[in-house]
Order: sequence, then C-alpha cells, then structure tokens
Amino acid sequence: MISFTAMEGGGGMTAEIRDGRYKAVDVPVGRVLVQFHASKETGKMLTDEAEGSGATYPETISLIPQKYSAGVEVTITEESRSQDFALTSK
Repeated sequence: MISFTAMEGGGGMTAEIRDGRYKAVDVPVGRVLVQFHASKETGKMLTDEAEGSGATYPETISLIPQKYSAGVEVTITEESRSQDFALTSK
C-alpha cells in the first residue's frame, strides 16, 4: 500500500501497489507525506498476552527499508500527473 497525507490542512488517501505500480486519485495538493506499507509473515506464531485470551496470530515484518519507515515528503502540484518512488536498501 501507499498512502498520501497532507501535511497542512489534513486529508489524504491510500492506494494499493500491484506489480510495482499504483494508481492514486484525489491525492492532496501541496506538501504531502508519502508512506509505504508492505509486510510478510515470518512463519512464527505469537501469543496475544495483552488480551489475556491466549489467542495466537502470525508474526509479520515490514518489507520497507528502514530509512523510508517514517515516509517521504513530496510536493504535489495541480500539474503533477505521476510520481515514481525507487526504494533502495542502501
């Protein structure tokens, strides 16, 4: 997933990333925080101690490189038609 959150005035939207591509409509104009969300299951099961129920759930880890975990600030203009993001681990 990719999300766009206006840094001034609120508002935002989220879109699904499929095969390295996304289509976002109604992205806020101006300074925007772009955040990336991707995770996978590790194969381990965890126990929910906080609820006291002992329910188990799969452990997941983020696939987003650490340096992007807080997001990326971009400026969106009325003329912006596309924005590519190359997330690298280095």
